[in-house]
Amino acid sequence: CWRLGADTLAMTKDFNYTFTNVPTSSDPLTFDILDKTTNVRYSKTINLKVVSPFTTGWAVLLNDGGKSKLDFQSLEGSSRLYDDVYGSVNGEQLSGTPVSVKQLVYNDGFTGKRTDRISVLMKGGKSPELDGVSMLRKKYYADEFHSTPVPEFAYISAENYKSDYALNIITTDGTIYGKAVGQMGSPDDGYYEYPYRADDKGYKVAPYVGSVSGQGVAIALDEANHRFVHWSPSTLSSKVSGIVFNEEESVKDADLESVPGTAVWIGNKEYNYDGNVYAVVNNGGKYYLYQLFFGYSNTARDFIYALKAKAEIPDGVVGNNSVFAIHPDTPYLFVGTGSSLKAIN
Repeated sequence: CWRLGADTLAMTKDFNYTFTNVPTSSDPLTFDILDKTTNVRYSKTINLKVVSPFTTGWAVLLNDGGKSKLDFQSLEGSSRLYDDVYGSVNGEQLSGTPVSVKQLVYNDGFTGKRTDRISVLMKGGKSPELDGVSMLRKKYYADEFHSTPVPEFAYISAENYKSDYALNIITTDGTIYGKAVGQMGSPDDGYYEYPYRADDKGYKVAPYVGSVSGQGVAIALDEANHRFVHWSPSTLSSKVSGIVFNEEESVKDADLESVPGTAVWIGNKEYNYDGNVYAVVNNGGKYYLYQLFFGYSNTARDFIYALKAKAEIPDGVVGNNSVFAIHPDTPYLFVGTGSSLKAIN
Protein backbone atom coordinates (compact mmCIF):
# COMPACT_ATOMS: atom_id res chain seq x y z
CA CYS A 1 0.00 0.00 0.00
CA TRP A 2 1.25 3.47 -0.95
CA ARG A 3 -0.21 6.29 1.15
CA LEU A 4 0.18 10.07 1.21
CA GLY A 5 -1.01 11.07 4.64
CA ALA A 6 -4.36 9.34 5.08
CA ASP A 7 -4.97 8.99 1.34
CA THR A 8 -4.28 5.61 -0.28
CA LEU A 9 -2.77 6.13 -3.71
CA ALA A 10 -2.01 2.56 -4.87
CA MET A 11 -2.34 -1.04 -3.70
CA THR A 12 0.46 -2.45 -5.84
CA LYS A 13 4.12 -3.31 -5.29
CA ASP A 14 5.33 -0.74 -7.81
CA PHE A 15 4.31 2.86 -7.32
CA ASN A 16 2.55 3.91 -10.51
CA TYR A 17 0.27 6.87 -9.88
CA THR A 18 -0.59 10.02 -11.84
CA PHE A 19 -1.19 13.19 -9.85
CA THR A 20 -3.77 15.45 -11.47
CA ASN A 21 -2.83 18.21 -9.01
CA VAL A 22 0.25 19.08 -7.01
CA PRO A 23 -0.60 17.86 -3.49
CA THR A 24 -0.75 20.58 -0.85
CA SER A 25 -0.06 18.14 1.99
CA SER A 26 3.48 17.98 3.37
CA ASP A 27 2.96 14.41 4.63
CA PRO A 28 5.61 11.91 3.53
CA LEU A 29 4.87 9.09 1.13
CA THR A 30 4.47 5.86 3.12
CA PHE A 31 5.04 2.37 1.70
CA ASP A 32 3.41 -0.42 3.76
CA ILE A 33 3.95 -4.16 3.26
CA LEU A 34 1.93 -6.84 5.04
CA ASP A 35 3.43 -10.33 5.16
CA LYS A 36 0.32 -12.49 4.92
CA THR A 37 2.11 -15.60 6.27
CA THR A 38 3.29 -13.96 9.50
CA ASN A 39 0.93 -10.97 9.62
CA VAL A 40 3.95 -8.74 10.19
CA ARG A 41 3.74 -5.24 8.78
CA TYR A 42 6.75 -3.35 7.43
CA SER A 43 6.68 0.38 6.76
CA LYS A 44 8.98 2.86 5.08
CA THR A 45 8.48 6.60 4.57
CA ILE A 46 10.12 8.86 2.01
CA ASN A 47 9.74 12.51 1.13
CA LEU A 48 7.89 13.04 -2.12
CA LYS A 49 8.06 16.17 -4.27
CA VAL A 50 5.45 16.49 -7.00
CA VAL A 51 6.01 19.18 -9.59
CA SER A 52 4.00 20.30 -12.59
CA PRO A 53 5.44 21.40 -15.93
CA PHE A 54 2.72 24.08 -15.93
CA THR A 55 3.70 25.80 -12.67
CA THR A 56 5.67 28.53 -14.46
CA GLY A 57 5.71 29.43 -18.13
CA TRP A 58 3.69 31.03 -20.88
CA ALA A 59 0.23 29.97 -22.04
CA VAL A 60 -0.28 30.86 -25.71
CA LEU A 61 -3.72 30.80 -27.32
CA LEU A 62 -3.53 30.71 -31.11
CA ASN A 63 -5.10 29.79 -34.41
CA ASP A 64 -2.78 27.40 -36.23
CA GLY A 65 -3.91 26.81 -39.80
CA GLY A 66 -7.58 27.08 -38.87
CA LYS A 67 -7.19 25.00 -35.69
CA SER A 68 -7.63 26.75 -32.35
CA LYS A 69 -5.27 25.47 -29.68
CA LEU A 70 -3.58 26.33 -26.43
CA ASP A 71 0.18 25.77 -26.23
CA PHE A 72 2.32 26.04 -23.10
CA GLN A 73 5.99 27.01 -23.01
CA SER A 74 7.13 25.56 -19.70
CA LEU A 75 9.97 27.11 -17.72
CA GLU A 76 10.27 23.99 -15.57
CA GLY A 77 13.04 21.43 -16.04
CA SER A 78 13.99 21.16 -19.70
CA SER A 79 11.80 24.13 -20.72
CA ARG A 80 9.70 22.01 -23.01
CA LEU A 81 7.09 23.44 -25.35
CA TYR A 82 3.80 21.54 -24.89
CA ASP A 83 2.01 21.73 -28.23
CA ASP A 84 -1.81 21.73 -28.00
CA VAL A 85 -1.71 21.18 -24.24
CA TYR A 86 -5.47 21.64 -23.93
CA GLY A 87 -6.25 18.89 -26.42
CA SER A 88 -3.60 16.56 -25.03
CA VAL A 89 -4.73 16.86 -21.41
CA ASN A 90 -8.50 17.04 -21.92
CA GLY A 91 -9.00 14.80 -24.94
CA GLU A 92 -11.00 17.43 -26.80
CA GLN A 93 -10.26 20.39 -29.03
CA LEU A 94 -11.08 24.01 -28.36
CA SER A 95 -14.17 25.21 -30.23
CA GLY A 96 -14.49 28.62 -31.85
CA THR A 97 -11.80 31.20 -32.54
CA PRO A 98 -9.33 32.53 -29.93
CA VAL A 99 -10.08 35.72 -27.98
CA SER A 100 -7.75 35.70 -24.96
CA VAL A 101 -6.06 33.59 -22.30
CA LYS A 102 -5.42 34.83 -18.77
CA GLN A 103 -4.31 33.54 -15.41
CA LEU A 104 -6.76 33.83 -12.52
CA VAL A 105 -5.62 33.64 -8.91
CA TYR A 106 -8.12 32.79 -6.17
CA ASN A 107 -7.18 33.33 -2.52
CA ASP A 108 -8.96 31.72 0.42
CA GLY A 109 -10.06 34.56 2.69
CA PHE A 110 -9.25 32.57 5.85
CA THR A 111 -6.36 30.25 5.10
CA GLY A 112 -4.67 32.24 2.33
CA LYS A 113 -4.58 29.11 0.17
CA ARG A 114 -3.98 29.98 -3.48
CA THR A 115 -5.77 28.34 -6.37
CA ASP A 116 -4.57 28.97 -9.90
CA ARG A 117 -6.89 28.79 -12.89
CA ILE A 118 -6.48 29.56 -16.57
CA SER A 119 -9.23 31.47 -18.37
CA VAL A 120 -9.60 30.70 -22.09
CA LEU A 121 -12.08 32.86 -24.01
CA MET A 122 -13.31 31.62 -27.37
CA LYS A 123 -15.56 33.36 -29.91
CA GLY A 124 -18.32 31.24 -31.39
CA GLY A 125 -17.47 28.28 -29.15
CA LYS A 126 -17.23 27.18 -25.54
CA SER A 127 -14.90 29.11 -23.22
CA PRO A 128 -13.30 26.83 -20.60
CA GLU A 129 -11.63 27.49 -17.26
CA LEU A 130 -8.67 25.19 -16.58
CA ASP A 131 -6.87 24.12 -13.46
CA GLY A 132 -3.67 26.17 -13.48
CA VAL A 133 -1.49 23.25 -12.37
CA SER A 134 -2.79 20.30 -14.39
CA MET A 135 -4.47 22.15 -17.30
CA LEU A 136 -7.55 20.00 -16.75
CA ARG A 137 -10.83 21.65 -17.69
CA LYS A 138 -12.81 22.43 -14.56
CA LYS A 139 -15.86 23.96 -16.26
CA TYR A 140 -17.17 26.02 -19.15
CA TYR A 141 -18.05 29.62 -18.35
CA ALA A 142 -21.37 29.14 -20.11
CA ASP A 143 -22.35 26.67 -17.39
CA GLU A 144 -22.25 29.45 -14.77
CA PHE A 145 -25.00 31.50 -16.40
CA HIS A 146 -28.62 31.14 -15.41
CA SER A 147 -29.73 33.35 -18.30
CA THR A 148 -30.74 31.92 -21.67
CA PRO A 149 -29.28 32.33 -24.16
CA VAL A 150 -25.80 32.63 -22.72
CA PRO A 151 -24.18 35.89 -23.86
CA GLU A 152 -21.12 36.01 -26.10
CA PHE A 153 -17.98 36.86 -24.13
CA ALA A 154 -15.54 39.59 -25.17
CA TYR A 155 -13.43 40.06 -22.03
CA ILE A 156 -12.82 38.60 -18.61
CA SER A 157 -11.04 40.48 -15.85
CA ALA A 158 -8.24 38.62 -14.15
CA GLU A 159 -5.24 40.81 -13.42
CA ASN A 160 -6.40 42.01 -10.00
CA TYR A 161 -8.75 39.21 -9.05
CA LYS A 162 -6.50 38.19 -6.16
CA SER A 163 -7.03 41.55 -4.44
CA ASP A 164 -10.56 42.44 -5.53
CA TYR A 165 -12.18 39.02 -4.87
CA ALA A 166 -14.54 39.51 -7.78
CA LEU A 167 -14.69 38.67 -11.44
CA ASN A 168 -16.23 40.60 -14.32
CA ILE A 169 -17.16 39.38 -17.78
CA ILE A 170 -17.90 41.90 -20.53
CA THR A 171 -20.06 40.60 -23.35
CA THR A 172 -19.84 41.54 -27.01
CA ASP A 173 -22.75 43.98 -26.59
CA GLY A 174 -20.89 45.89 -23.84
CA THR A 175 -22.83 44.49 -20.88
CA ILE A 176 -21.01 43.67 -17.64
CA TYR A 177 -21.77 40.51 -15.69
CA GLY A 178 -20.23 40.35 -12.23
CA LYS A 179 -19.44 37.40 -10.03
CA ALA A 180 -18.61 38.05 -6.39
CA VAL A 181 -17.21 34.97 -4.70
CA GLY A 182 -17.83 33.98 -1.09
CA GLN A 183 -15.47 34.73 1.74
CA MET A 184 -13.70 31.42 1.19
CA GLY A 185 -12.60 32.55 -2.27
CA SER A 186 -13.91 29.45 -4.03
CA PRO A 187 -13.35 29.38 -7.80
CA ASP A 188 -16.69 27.68 -8.32
CA ASP A 189 -19.19 29.45 -6.12
CA GLY A 190 -21.69 31.94 -7.52
CA TYR A 191 -23.31 32.53 -10.89
CA TYR A 192 -23.30 35.28 -13.52
CA GLU A 193 -27.06 35.60 -13.31
CA TYR A 194 -27.72 39.30 -13.92
CA PRO A 195 -25.75 42.13 -15.53
CA TYR A 196 -24.79 45.20 -13.54
CA ARG A 197 -27.38 47.94 -13.35
CA ALA A 198 -26.72 51.34 -14.93
CA ASP A 199 -27.47 54.96 -14.13
CA ASP A 200 -30.07 56.82 -16.19
CA LYS A 201 -27.72 57.04 -19.22
CA GLY A 202 -27.19 53.30 -19.55
CA TYR A 203 -23.86 51.96 -20.75
CA LYS A 204 -22.02 50.00 -23.42
CA VAL A 205 -18.48 49.45 -22.23
CA ALA A 206 -15.45 48.52 -24.28
CA PRO A 207 -13.93 45.07 -23.55
CA TYR A 208 -11.18 46.37 -21.23
CA VAL A 209 -11.15 47.05 -17.49
CA GLY A 210 -8.76 48.96 -15.28
CA SER A 211 -8.75 48.35 -11.53
CA VAL A 212 -7.78 50.65 -8.71
CA SER A 213 -5.96 48.03 -6.68
CA GLY A 214 -6.99 47.72 -3.06
CA GLN A 215 -9.91 50.15 -3.47
CA GLY A 216 -12.48 47.75 -5.00
CA VAL A 217 -13.10 49.97 -8.02
CA ALA A 218 -13.25 48.98 -11.69
CA ILE A 219 -13.00 51.49 -14.54
CA ALA A 220 -14.01 51.16 -18.20
CA LEU A 221 -14.89 53.36 -21.17
CA ASP A 222 -18.60 53.70 -21.92
CA GLU A 223 -18.54 54.10 -25.69
CA ALA A 224 -22.28 54.70 -25.93
CA ASN A 225 -22.05 57.88 -23.86
CA HIS A 226 -18.37 58.75 -24.45
CA ARG A 227 -17.40 58.76 -20.79
CA PHE A 228 -15.38 56.84 -18.25
CA VAL A 229 -17.53 54.77 -15.87
CA HIS A 230 -16.80 52.96 -12.63
CA TRP A 231 -18.39 50.34 -10.40
CA SER A 232 -17.60 48.12 -7.46
CA PRO A 233 -16.90 44.58 -8.72
CA SER A 234 -17.12 43.06 -5.25
CA THR A 235 -20.89 43.44 -4.93
CA LEU A 236 -23.55 42.36 -7.41
CA SER A 237 -25.73 45.33 -6.42
CA SER A 238 -23.18 47.77 -7.81
CA LYS A 239 -24.29 50.42 -10.31
CA VAL A 240 -22.29 51.41 -13.39
CA SER A 241 -22.13 55.21 -13.40
CA GLY A 242 -20.08 58.02 -14.89
CA ILE A 243 -16.92 59.26 -13.20
CA VAL A 244 -17.06 62.81 -11.84
CA PHE A 245 -13.60 64.37 -12.03
CA ASN A 246 -12.26 67.00 -9.66
CA GLU A 247 -11.51 69.97 -11.89
CA GLU A 248 -8.89 71.46 -9.58
CA GLU A 249 -6.89 68.24 -9.57
CA SER A 250 -7.24 67.58 -13.32
CA VAL A 251 -5.47 68.89 -16.40
CA LYS A 252 -6.94 72.11 -17.71
CA ASP A 253 -6.94 71.49 -21.46
CA ALA A 254 -9.17 68.38 -21.62
CA ASP A 255 -12.93 67.93 -21.69
CA LEU A 256 -13.59 65.93 -18.54
CA GLU A 257 -17.07 64.81 -19.61
CA SER A 258 -16.45 63.75 -23.21
CA VAL A 259 -14.17 60.92 -24.33
CA PRO A 260 -14.79 60.49 -28.07
CA GLY A 261 -13.58 57.38 -29.84
CA THR A 262 -13.18 53.72 -29.01
CA ALA A 263 -10.99 52.09 -26.40
CA VAL A 264 -7.93 50.19 -27.58
CA TRP A 265 -6.78 49.24 -24.09
CA ILE A 266 -7.25 50.10 -20.39
CA GLY A 267 -4.99 48.89 -17.62
CA ASN A 268 -3.00 49.60 -14.50
CA LYS A 269 0.02 48.37 -12.59
CA GLU A 270 -0.81 44.92 -11.35
CA TYR A 271 1.13 44.74 -8.10
CA ASN A 272 2.33 48.21 -7.13
CA TYR A 273 -0.67 50.33 -6.27
CA ASP A 274 -0.16 53.97 -7.23
CA GLY A 275 -3.76 55.01 -7.93
CA ASN A 276 -3.31 55.37 -11.69
CA VAL A 277 -5.32 53.79 -14.50
CA TYR A 278 -4.29 54.30 -18.13
CA ALA A 279 -6.45 54.21 -21.25
CA VAL A 280 -5.54 54.29 -24.95
CA VAL A 281 -8.38 55.61 -27.12
CA ASN A 282 -8.64 55.72 -30.93
CA ASN A 283 -10.49 58.77 -32.18
CA GLY A 284 -10.63 58.98 -35.96
CA GLY A 285 -7.27 57.29 -36.45
CA LYS A 286 -5.53 59.41 -33.81
CA TYR A 287 -4.55 57.66 -30.59
CA TYR A 288 -4.72 59.34 -27.19
CA LEU A 289 -3.33 58.30 -23.83
CA TYR A 290 -5.43 59.13 -20.77
CA GLN A 291 -4.11 58.92 -17.21
CA LEU A 292 -6.79 58.70 -14.53
CA PHE A 293 -5.90 59.01 -10.85
CA PHE A 294 -7.89 57.81 -7.86
CA GLY A 295 -6.62 59.01 -4.49
CA TYR A 296 -6.83 61.51 -1.68
CA SER A 297 -7.60 65.15 -2.29
CA ASN A 298 -4.85 67.63 -1.50
CA THR A 299 -7.22 69.67 0.63
CA ALA A 300 -9.43 67.04 2.29
CA ARG A 301 -9.26 63.46 3.46
CA ASP A 302 -11.64 62.13 0.87
CA PHE A 303 -11.18 60.19 -2.34
CA ILE A 304 -11.29 61.96 -5.68
CA TYR A 305 -10.92 61.20 -9.36
CA ALA A 306 -8.58 63.32 -11.41
CA LEU A 307 -7.61 63.29 -15.08
CA LYS A 308 -3.86 63.73 -14.72
CA ALA A 309 -2.99 63.65 -18.41
CA LYS A 310 -4.37 63.45 -21.92
CA ALA A 311 -1.78 63.27 -24.67
CA GLU A 312 -1.86 62.47 -28.36
CA ILE A 313 0.41 59.51 -29.14
CA PRO A 314 2.77 60.06 -32.09
CA ASP A 315 1.79 58.42 -35.37
CA GLY A 316 3.02 54.88 -35.88
CA VAL A 317 3.49 54.04 -32.21
CA VAL A 318 0.09 52.40 -31.67
CA GLY A 319 -2.12 50.34 -33.96
CA ASN A 320 -5.38 48.48 -33.42
CA ASN A 321 -3.42 45.23 -32.99
CA SER A 322 -0.99 46.64 -30.44
CA VAL A 323 -0.49 45.03 -27.05
CA PHE A 324 0.33 46.96 -23.88
CA ALA A 325 2.05 46.48 -20.53
CA ILE A 326 2.91 48.89 -17.72
CA HIS A 327 6.31 48.83 -16.07
CA PRO A 328 5.83 47.78 -12.42
CA ASP A 329 8.09 50.50 -10.97
CA THR A 330 8.48 53.43 -13.34
CA PRO A 331 5.74 55.16 -15.33
CA TYR A 332 6.51 53.53 -18.67
CA LEU A 333 3.78 52.16 -20.90
CA PHE A 334 5.24 49.52 -23.21
CA VAL A 335 3.61 49.16 -26.64
CA GLY A 336 4.19 46.14 -28.85
CA THR A 337 3.23 46.38 -32.51
CA GLY A 338 4.34 43.59 -34.79
CA SER A 339 8.07 43.12 -34.29
CA SER A 340 8.67 46.47 -32.56
CA LEU A 341 8.52 47.48 -28.90
CA LYS A 342 8.25 51.07 -27.77
CA ALA A 343 7.88 52.80 -24.41
CA ILE A 344 5.89 55.91 -23.49
CA ASN A 345 6.79 57.83 -20.34
